[in-house]
Amino acid sequence: MLSPIALSMSRLIWKRGSRMTMATPAAPAESGERLERIEQAVDAIAIEVERVSEGQRFVTRLLSERGGLALNAAQQPEAVRVPVGEASRVR
Repeated sequence: MLSPIALSMSRLIWKRGSRMTMATPAAPAESGERLERIEQAVDAIAIEVERVSEGQRFVTRLLSERGGLALNAAQQPEAVRVPVGEASRVR
């Protein structure tokens, strides 16, 4: 008996809700300035990341041209003998 009234009320609420979501409020002027500052910051960060990656490529190229001498890749360190027992304790 009350279902047509409930149906019409729910339909009215549904339509009212969809009208509110469709209308977007006007953006304040300061949000445009803020967005511009964010864009400039992102551009500056991108430039710094590019500089760091260029430095890394340069160091990698230097190390590869030296043939790995800086890393001592061809030489193994000598083994160190450690005495076992009471005499080996640090005092």
